[in-house]
Amino acid sequence: MRSIPVQNHSALAIFLFSPPVVNQGCICKNYLGSPLNIKGKSIGSIRVGLGWVCLRHNEVGFADETLKKKTPQIFFSSESYLYLHSVLKLGSRTIIYIQKLNFMSNPIPGYTYGQAATSPVSIADLDLLKKTVLFGDEDAQNLRLAGEVLADQTDEILDLWYGYVGGNAHLVHYFTHNGQPNMDYLGAVRKRFGQWINDLCRRSYDQDWLNYQHEIALRHHSTKKNLTDGVQAVPIIHFRYLVAFIFPITFTIKGFLTKKGHSAEQVEAMYAAWFKAVTLTALLWCHPYIKEGEF
Repeated sequence: MRSIPVQNHSALAIFLFSPPVVNQGCICKNYLGSPLNIKGKSIGSIRVGLGWVCLRHNEVGFADETLKKKTPQIFFSSESYLYLHSVLKLGSRTIIYIQKLNFMSNPIPGYTYGQAATSPVSIADLDLLKKTVLFGDEDAQNLRLAGEVLADQTDEILDLWYGYVGGNAHLVHYFTHNGQPNMDYLGAVRKRFGQWINDLCRRSYDQDWLNYQHEIALRHHSTKKNLTDGVQAVPIIHFRYLVAFIFPITFTIKGFLTKKGHSAEQVEAMYAAWFKAVTLTALLWCHPYIKEGEF
């Protein structure tokens, strides 16, 4: 499989394909998995989401807004997406313009991924935990697929989860002050909760990811709860609910995984990977609650 060069032009990256891949339609499945390089440095590979990248075009073809929204994302790193922007056919060459969009094009208040202090849990510890929950490379791939399936369903998922929390006084209690729920606090956490779904499925479980899990852990614990949003509320989320939440956050996701036409086998694989990832994350969030040396 040959390498495909990428050139940076301000906000655009340009893929140069030869021979042409654009005729009456552009179907890029022949390039699925092809490595991408910038100045000789590998930055990942083309990976198409819910189907093959395809658009209509004339001599100079531009994806219309409807097509852009429906076209699956092409991933090239854990930090950014590449979106199909336009296509230009020049003789024996086809130039496909791809727009790079970072995860944080619209910053979420309090979301500080990549800025968190180093976790007391080491990468070696994380690897052993992954081994313990049977989380492997196939699970990482299935989580990526789950991320693609869930991407446009995030609000529905959050509506369900927030309905569950709001319907249980002992859970909404943690967002209250003097017995009254703080709606601004609930709203701020909701945005980060949505980002957590994205991160769980699409981030590499590296040092930055591990550090941020510990930051989230501290925000549940009395160490940092309420500080991020500057609110007055109950000062700790009790340990028991971090563990108990593994089931509802897992059980409720399966229906959403079935909505994009994947086979029963694929859905089960995504579901299992999600269960393992949620369990792993919840374990890491428990760290501040455990006596030193006993985690």
